[in-house]
Amino acid sequence: MIGRTKLSLIAICADGRGGYEYRGVRVSDQAVMRLPATALANGCFGAHTDQVTYTVSDRKLLLTSGMRIMRDETMVEFKDFRKPDVGVVTQMSGR
Repeated sequence: MIGRTKLSLIAICADGRGGYEYRGVRVSDQAVMRLPATALANGCFGAHTDQVTYTVSDRKLLLTSGMRIMRDETMVEFKDFRKPDVGVVTQMSGR
């Protein structure tokens, strides 16, 4: 799956070993984050460092640290390649 928020570019890729990898780029400084990812039961994906959990859904990128929400970024474009019959979803402003 691939997604874009106003602040981030995100991809969840197959890692070639039967698992997944989170690949994220912070747009402001082009900082790259690559982490092992897990498919969650609700269709989302999760990845984490020692301090931050990244949750990716078709609606948002959520970064949390414990119970604290660090970032809650709305997807402006999203494509889930597990569902090949669905095109890219673009969120319209004002909705």
